[in-house]
Amino acid sequence: MKNFKPEITVQTIESLIEAYESKDLDTVKVMFNSICENNPPDALDRHFLIDINVAMQIFKFFHETGLVDAPTGSPTKLFFYRITRYLLDNGSQELKQIFEDVLNKLFPNIKSNGFNETGKNLYGLDDIAKGLGVSSEDLLGEARSIPGFKFIRANYPPKGTTEH
Repeated sequence: MKNFKPEITVQTIESLIEAYESKDLDTVKVMFNSICENNPPDALDRHFLIDINVAMQIFKFFHETGLVDAPTGSPTKLFFYRITRYLLDNGSQELKQIFEDVLNKLFPNIKSNGFNETGKNLYGLDDIAKGLGVSSEDLLGEARSIPGFKFIRANYPPKGTTEH
């Protein structure tokens, strides 16, 4: 990592790939975190959200290096959210199904409360918080830091009742 500069250049990307291919995940973590922390969001998006395969590789970097646990609100964490959103919006139906299957395995008690106008699942904040074992306030704070995350206020009848 001698003379590493966090600007996004061909040389930087080649160094990142070289470290990854040699299984030096500590170096990949330091390099990629530095890139995320020192470049504006539009530059990150312009270079890494250009293709589903590139986005999948970056998603793997996040998971394999532990950067998925970057501090809430940090440029690195915000980029992770954008990568995830990009994959969900642009990935194949198979990729979307994999995300859904993983979420269902990790959080089997979190169930959809309904669907929006495009058919996407809607979830209750309290149900998600309970399933994750966190407070609704903490979850709300974390969710507000996710770019593009939308909240919909909906009044649902009490569980166990039916509206006609």
